[in-house]
Amino acid sequence: MTSQPNHTPSKVSKRICVIGAGPAGLAVLKYLSQTSYYKTGSWSVIAYEQGIVEENIDHCILATGFQMDFPFFDDDTIKINNVPLHPPLPVDLYNSRRHVFPLAKHLFPMQSRYPVTSVAFMTLLFKVAPLPVAEAQARAVVRAFADPASLNLIQEADSVLSRSCALVTAGASSPLQLAKAWFHFIQAEQWDYRDDLFAYAAESGDCPATKVAHWEKEFYANKDVLRAAWVDLEKKNESQSWVEGIGEGGLHEWVEMIYRLLHHARNRPLGDSDSSLKEGRTLEC
Repeated sequence: MTSQPNHTPSKVSKRICVIGAGPAGLAVLKYLSQTSYYKTGSWSVIAYEQGIVEENIDHCILATGFQMDFPFFDDDTIKINNVPLHPPLPVDLYNSRRHVFPLAKHLFPMQSRYPVTSVAFMTLLFKVAPLPVAEAQARAVVRAFADPASLNLIQEADSVLSRSCALVTAGASSPLQLAKAWFHFIQAEQWDYRDDLFAYAAESGDCPATKVAHWEKEFYANKDVLRAAWVDLEKKNESQSWVEGIGEGGLHEWVEMIYRLLHHARNRPLGDSDSSLKEGRTLEC
């Protein structure tokens, strides 16, 4: 998650190099482009490996992500190292700094030193809607903690090895590339993952086997279109009228309102900077 920078620069006309085009990098770029204190340069400054050199940079902002760290665990609990070649799966849990391996359902540590359901590693996935994924994971954690035997570890091990094989086939030719790709979900993976977690949790009889609704997938694919349209409504002081009374009759009112907003976004006059939104092209965040 990202937030608005809380420091206002004191000098003008600085040259800023922002490295990273993920959510944080895009948020920083947007903030800098909207303030009169800074001038921002071309994104080509990040392509140094292609021989491009950008000089006279006053500040460099690194928005290149983070490394995973669990300082409260000792080396017997999780080893900080590259994951050994597999199959077979290693007998220890590994933190490569970019992924934790091996985890059943991307949650539960499959190793030989302590029970698999001793701990769960939640919300480590990239390119997903984080809060809905966290809800599905929480349901699965409750089920596994209440009934550890419900985890089919043979099946889970096969799933881990299958994902590893698929990523290697897709081009992850080194341990580093495999680690970077491990928690990076693409296309429909997050929807299938949530459906599978809810189906597993529902086997206990304590919750329904919820499936991701079509409208959620459509809204997610158009999240940047919707965000830009909402910002526009906020600037015009029209946003409150859009949500007045919405939700009093149920969730369907919010869904209908978002569909209206999407229709509004695709039909409103757009400036040059928003020209891609009308066609529904989105930046993947």
